[in-house]
Amino acid sequence: MRMAGFVRAVVFDMDGTITAPLLDFGRMKAEIGAPVDRGLLESMALMEGQELARANEVLLRHELEAARESTLNPGVRETLRELASMGLAAAILTRNCRASVDIVLRKHDLIFDAVVTREDSLPKPDPDGVVIAAWRMGVPAERCMMVGDFEFDILAGRAAGAITVLYAPDGRTFKTASDFHVRSIREIPELARSLS
Repeated sequence: MRMAGFVRAVVFDMDGTITAPLLDFGRMKAEIGAPVDRGLLESMALMEGQELARANEVLLRHELEAARESTLNPGVRETLRELASMGLAAAILTRNCRASVDIVLRKHDLIFDAVVTREDSLPKPDPDGVVIAAWRMGVPAERCMMVGDFEFDILAGRAAGAITVLYAPDGRTFKTASDFHVRSIREIPELARSLS
């Protein structure tokens, strides 16, 4: 049985969760020459020299463009305010670069207690980023909710021992089941309250 106030922090994915999805991974993979059936960062980890430099250039251009054109998903601002009023910390964990996160935070005037990017940790689905985000917020990973719109978010959260929440407005699911499933970001505070 969980104790009252079990959840002490919420870790959010960025692209597709905090912001509406803009990155076209198929297009990026085609431009880089990466296989469609493997994660982009995983493909880039196998590259070196000029090939890697060019891939990084393409990736950075797409990420910065998406950040500049980003819009928040419905309910994000209200949810972050409500979580703060409940005394819960909030973090961003993304496979994106730090520069793109900085643009999003400035553009939308958002503040998070911790931000973990690919420069800070191994990329999701590795649990490293969840553990680092939790540590930076001073909270055990097991007392965090990991909220994201993709299977990598669920895999990372599960491996870190966090409570996993799939954000899927369209109702989609993945092979790896999450602990919870929400269609609106506005459901997160009530879900956190219920986990006592």
